[in-house]
Amino acid sequence: MDKEVILEIRNLSVRYRTRKGPIMPVANVSLRVREGECLGIAGESGCGKSTLALAVMKLLPPNARISTGSILLNGEDLVPLSEKEYGRRIWGKRIIMISQNPHDALDPVFRVRDQLEEILWVHEKSQPGNHTAQRESHGHEIERILTGMGIPDISRVLGAYPHQLSGGMKQRILTAMAFFCNPSILIADEPTTALDTTIAAQVTEMFKDLMKAHSTSLVYISHDLALLSELSTSVAVMYAGEIVEYGKTADIASKPMHPYTTALLAALPSASKSRLDSIPGRVPDLSNPTRLCQFSPRCREKGGWCTEEKPELLEVTPGHWARCSKFLTTDTDRSIHGAR
Repeated sequence: MDKEVILEIRNLSVRYRTRKGPIMPVANVSLRVREGECLGIAGESGCGKSTLALAVMKLLPPNARISTGSILLNGEDLVPLSEKEYGRRIWGKRIIMISQNPHDALDPVFRVRDQLEEILWVHEKSQPGNHTAQRESHGHEIERILTGMGIPDISRVLGAYPHQLSGGMKQRILTAMAFFCNPSILIADEPTTALDTTIAAQVTEMFKDLMKAHSTSLVYISHDLALLSELSTSVAVMYAGEIVEYGKTADIASKPMHPYTTALLAALPSASKSRLDSIPGRVPDLSNPTRLCQFSPRCREKGGWCTEEKPELLEVTPGHWARCSKFLTTDTDRSIHGAR
């Protein structure tokens, strides 16, 4: 039996105003996140992954707006909510985002201990009581989480200001803050980019523990399909603002259907490779959109099935969607927008 859908994105598009004219870094995206599961979002830089996350968090820059679509959290559409209402009910309570850049996320004038304790005070659900006992309890909880994350010399770290810590250490502190808040949904935007392999593996294990212990749903954004294969239940592959493949992680890893996904998997390092494969060309300029398949100029599988029309996202096999002309049929009911 399928788990409950916590977050559902329907036909979401984001439009930016730029000097070159309007661009659409997220185009007609539909996704689902189920309770206690991880949705991985994969793709190169510039494919729209982070913009999608910012749209869900209502943190788009002033020159951007959601032009179409809805974002349903437990059935409630979040798009019409004001920023004030979002802050009161959603941010830090039901949805939390760990950003890719930890340098701007911590307050530079407070020590790490003060910022972690503030998170615990704000999100603590117990009744008011002995503050001394609560502070001692907070200290034990902070040490437990930081120890589990493999942070050495915890006393020094807690007494430090953010500018005194490395980027990797600050990223681990932000991850710890998210654990303290116990959200329904955690959005992680490349959270292990600044970490070495060992620490990244520890943080990944903590994400697994969080989902298991609290039924937290995770949206994990990464260019690393190997990491997503280990962590996620399902994967959406984005290219030029569109979903080009979507399905269960095991299906996509074992039998990718879109040429872009195949190319991403081929670019992963392995002990059997003497050199890394690469994808020729670059992500297209979204200020000059095309009616054709966005990946066509870089596609190594381009053939006679390619048409002059942009392909729809079709359910090629049960639960596995792909946007490629080689799967085009006259059965338009198989598009993801009709498949529920």
